[in-house]
Parts: sequence; C-alpha cells; structure tokens
Amino acid sequence: MVQSEKIERGLMRKYIGFLRISSIVIKILAWIFLCLGTLTGVLVFYKPLPGYSWVSGAVVLGIYGFISFLLFLLGALASVTVKIIDKIEEKTE
Repeated sequence: MVQSEKIERGLMRKYIGFLRISSIVIKILAWIFLCLGTLTGVLVFYKPLPGYSWVSGAVVLGIYGFISFLLFLLGALASVTVKIIDKIEEKTE
C-alpha cells in the first residue's frame, strides 16, 4: 500500500464521526422544520389572519416542505457517504 493511500484512508476515518452525527442532526432539523412549516401553513388555512389569504398558507407549506426536503436529502447524502467509506475500508483491510 502506498503512503498516500494510508493518508487518504486516515483522513476519511478522521471525519466519519462528524459525518454520522451531522447526518442525524440534519435529519432531525428537517423534521422539525417540516412540522413547524405544516403548523404555520395549516393555521393560515384554518384561521385566516387579516391581510393573508389561503394562498399564503399554500406558499408557506410549499416553501417549508421544499426546504425540509432539501435538508433531509442532505442528511441522507451524509449517511450514504458514511456507508460508502465503511465499505471501502472493509474492502481494503
């Protein structure tokens, strides 16, 4: 094994814990964001506020849904990256 391969594997192993924790935190954040967005959108739908129409509720639901989907996708990407790194290390050992 070449010295540069050992260094690369060491760097992958160094940040694996950070990736695992950040994946979990980002997924939790996505769910919280989705719940808050759904609550806000539903409140605008069922209890109209002065100056806001039902369209505002739909826009809020769409925006919060989109952002939470992107956050969850980012967390899933980090999780898959951790699994790939683990598989690579299993193969090389």
